[in-house]
Amino acid sequence: MSSNDSESEGEEDSEKVITVKRDATKRVLVNKAPPVLTIHLKRFSQDLRGRLSKLNGHVSFKEVIDLRQYMDSRCSGEDSPVYRLAGLVEHSGTMRGGHYVAYVRGGGKKGKESVWYNISDAHVRQVSLDKVMHSEAYILFYERIFTQD
Repeated sequence: MSSNDSESEGEEDSEKVITVKRDATKRVLVNKAPPVLTIHLKRFSQDLRGRLSKLNGHVSFKEVIDLRQYMDSRCSGEDSPVYRLAGLVEHSGTMRGGHYVAYVRGGGKKGKESVWYNISDAHVRQVSLDKVMHSEAYILFYERIFTQD
């Protein structure tokens, strides 16, 4: 081994790789708010063998949602991204089969509260907003409303 070799070997030993861990946040922003916002809730889980099972239970959601905090600030020229629940789909049953029903907001007269309907294969029934908000939603449909900022 020459003297040059031993020097370079010593330099390699003195260079240590330092790993620095920092708290980080990943953020995804919306570039353009759509006229209808569709939110699909994951209602199944998968075990280690790959078998799927349905997740039952109520998932809390709002009648009105405001996406301003999720909008890309470079797209500030758009109207306010505020949405109102227009309808939802609910599934009863298992992963192997079941039944879908829809809850749909009917057009309310100006100044009056909207009317909600439960729609199934054989019937349409009027229901309360409370019934809608406590359903086991699977897919939520929100329509964009235009507010005065």
